[in-house]
Order: sequence, then structure tokens, then C-alpha cells
Amino acid sequence: MNELEKQTLQFVMELQKLFFTDKDIQEVLKRIDEDLVWLNIHNEPLRGYKLAENKLLHPTEFEIPSFTTTQSRYEVRALSETLCAVYGCLPLIERGDGARSPLQLGVSLTVRKTGDSMKLCGFHISLPQTARAGGGSCQTLESMGNEELK
Repeated sequence: MNELEKQTLQFVMELQKLFFTDKDIQEVLKRIDEDLVWLNIHNEPLRGYKLAENKLLHPTEFEIPSFTTTQSRYEVRALSETLCAVYGCLPLIERGDGARSPLQLGVSLTVRKTGDSMKLCGFHISLPQTARAGGGSCQTLESMGNEELK
């Protein structure tokens, strides 16, 4: 792994903690590129920092619970001297009363190094196909079976 890939992995792990564990949306927003492009869980392409800011600060579909992340696995590949692609698996365990069983997400990110900082410039988070089958509702790992993790 080269130096850019190491920095990118560190950035992704920090972003993961800020969003899923700490729920620190202001700090997440500081790490988003102005021209962010992403696909939401409904595979709708969205573009731009302002739209991301609005979606993160004013979620309309559901309140994002706080999670513990365990054993996330990422593959990082430098695409240029300043750009990396990141692919991986992100197991989430919801915290608090009434927490559901673990859920595993697929993650694809594009990260750009600008000077001394890193910025998220593209992402897609997906649910396993079996989790989407029931009208878009999230299923637990137990209901999907362990084969989904292999």
C-alpha cells in the first residue's frame, strides 16, 4: 500500500466513525467535496455539497441510529497521484434500546487528496440484495443467513 492509499484508508476509517458512531454530521460535512456525487440506497444519483448537507442535516426518510462498527474491511486503490477508489464491507451493530441485529453494507468511495487534506468526492452504500427484496426494508444478518457474508 502506497502513502496515498494509507492516508485514504485512515480518512475513511475516521469518516466511518464520525458518521456511524459519533453521528457528528458537522465534522462529516467538513470532509465532503463541493462536487460530491453519490447514489443513495434507492440508487438515485445525487450531486453537490448543498444537497448532501441538506440530506444529512435534515433526514426525511428516517433518523439514522448510532452504530458500533466491527471488522470493516476496505480495499484501497490509487487511481492517480491525488485520487483513490475504496471498496469494502461495513458491518454495523445498532446501539441502544431496541437495537436490531447486525447489518452488513457494501461501500464504494472516491477520495481526493487536496493539499494536506482529504475530501470525499463520491460514494455509494448498498444493502445486500436479500435485504432489499422486502420492499426496501433492512433485514438482519440472521434473517439473511451467514452465506451472505462469504
